[in-house]
Amino acid sequence: MVFYKNYYSIMQQALTVNPVSFRQFVFVHYKQQLLFSILGMLTLFIVYKILYPFPDTYVDSFHYLSLAEDGNYISVWPMGYSYFLRAVHFITPSHLFLITVQFALLQGACLWMAFTLFYLFQPDERLKNAVLIFLVFNPMSYYLANLISSDVFFAALSVAWLTILVKMLYEAQYWHILLQGPLLAYLFLVRYQAAYYPIIMIVALWLAPINRVWKVLSATIGVLLLVWIVNTTLQKNLRQYGRKEFSAQSGWILASNALFMYPYIRIDTAAFQGERLQQMDQVVSTYFKANDLMQHPFYPWDGPQYMLGGRGAVMWYHLATVEEAAQPDKPVFWLYNRMGVHWANYAKALIKQHPWAYVQYYLLPNVITYFLPVIEQFTVYSMGRNKVPTRVARWFGRKDRYISAVWPKGSYYLLWGFRPLFLLLNLVLLVCGIQLLKKRKQIQMHPVQQKILIVLGLAFVGNAALLIISIPVMLRYQAFALFQGVLLLLAIIAVLQKNAKLNEVLFRPQN
Repeated sequence: MVFYKNYYSIMQQALTVNPVSFRQFVFVHYKQQLLFSILGMLTLFIVYKILYPFPDTYVDSFHYLSLAEDGNYISVWPMGYSYFLRAVHFITPSHLFLITVQFALLQGACLWMAFTLFYLFQPDERLKNAVLIFLVFNPMSYYLANLISSDVFFAALSVAWLTILVKMLYEAQYWHILLQGPLLAYLFLVRYQAAYYPIIMIVALWLAPINRVWKVLSATIGVLLLVWIVNTTLQKNLRQYGRKEFSAQSGWILASNALFMYPYIRIDTAAFQGERLQQMDQVVSTYFKANDLMQHPFYPWDGPQYMLGGRGAVMWYHLATVEEAAQPDKPVFWLYNRMGVHWANYAKALIKQHPWAYVQYYLLPNVITYFLPVIEQFTVYSMGRNKVPTRVARWFGRKDRYISAVWPKGSYYLLWGFRPLFLLLNLVLLVCGIQLLKKRKQIQMHPVQQKILIVLGLAFVGNAALLIISIPVMLRYQAFALFQGVLLLLAIIAVLQKNAKLNEVLFRPQN
C-alpha cells in the first residue's frame, strides 16, 4: 500500500542513475566503515571494562535497582528504566551483560542515525569519517553506558526515535507509523525529559508525506498512551500517598530552583497562604542564616544543592526535622512524596512575588550551566566507594560487595573537556544555522532535507529549553544533546557544502 502519495516513486523517476537502497548503501558501499566502527567500539569497550569491571553507581542507581527488584512501581522517578533492568535481569543477572546491552543500544542507535543522515545528505568522506571517529572514540559513550542510570537508556531510545521520524519523512513504512507512538510513550516512562516530544511528533507527522488517516492514527496512538500513563500515575499516587499529583519530584525541583534567589529577595510572609507555607519559610529562613547561605549562596552551576546536597540541604533538613517529627510512623519516602505539592506551592509563591529575581538568579545562570554542565556523578567512580550495598551485589549475583577501578577519576579527567566542547558545539551550530538561513534561497536543498532539519532542529532546541527551565543541568543529562548536536551539525554542514541534493543523490557513492 502506498500511503505517502507516490512521493517515493516520483522521486525515483527523477533519478538519473540506478537508486541505491539504504541497505545497499550501508552493507555494500560502506561495509568497511561500518565494520571498522563496530570493531573499534568493541575493542575500546573491552579495554574499558578491564579498567572498570563493575558498573558505576550513585544514589539514584540504588533506587532504580530497588524498584526493579521489588516490582513496586510507584515512585517520584519514572519507571521505564526499572522495567528495563527487570527485563534484562530476567535473562541473566550478570552486570556485564547489562552494561553490554546498554552500550550496544546507545552505539547502535547513534550509528543508525549517522548512516541515515549519510544516506540522505551525502556529506563528503572527511565529514563522514570524522563523525564515525567521534562515535567510536567518544569516552562519554563508555562512561555513560557503564552507569546504572536512566540517562544512557533515554539517550539511546531518543536517538532511535528521532531516526524513525527522519526515515518517516523520507519513505514512511507501516512500522514507522505504528511504532513511533508507543516508543514516545515509553520514553516518557524513562525520563520526563521527553515532555516536549509530543510536539516533535506532531510536527514530524504533519510534514511527513503520508496519508492523513495514517497521520491521525499514529498521533492518536501516542497521545492515548501518554494520557493512560498520566492517568494511571495519578490514580496510583492518590491511593499510595493521598495526593492526586503526577510527580512529587517536580515540586521539590521547582522549590530548589526558586531558592537560588532567596538570599537576594525580601520575603513578604503574608503572601504565603496557610500556616504550613509560613512555617516552611520560617525553617528556610533560619536554615539559610545558620549555615551562612545568605552571604555565601549556591548557584545553578553548583547543582541542586538546596534539595538534597551538603551544606545547602535545607529542603531535606525540613523533611528530616519538621515532617518526620510530626509523623514519625511514616516512612521517609512517603513523606517525600507528600511534601511535593507543598514545595510546589511554596515555590510558586516565591516566584510570583519576585519573577525577575527568579529569571536573574536561576534562569539566566542556568543558561551557563546548560552550556557548561555540572560534572556531578562523573567526578569519581562510584562516588569514591569501594563497595556497594548487599542488595545490589545480590541483584547482580555477586557474593561479595567490593568493587574497584583502575582509574577511579578517569571520568573526571576525560569528560571535563566535554563542557567546553559542548559549548563550542552549540556555538558552531548557531553560526552554521544562521548561515543556512541566510543562504536558504541559494542552496539547492530538497524539501525532504528541509523537513529533516526542521524536526532535528526543533528537537535540539526543545531539549535545551526544557533543561534550562526545569533543573540545573548535569553532564549526564547532556548525553542526548551531544549526540543529537553532532549529527544535526553533520546535516547542516553537508547542506552548506552543497553536497546534499536529494533529487540527484541516492547514487552509488565513490569508492
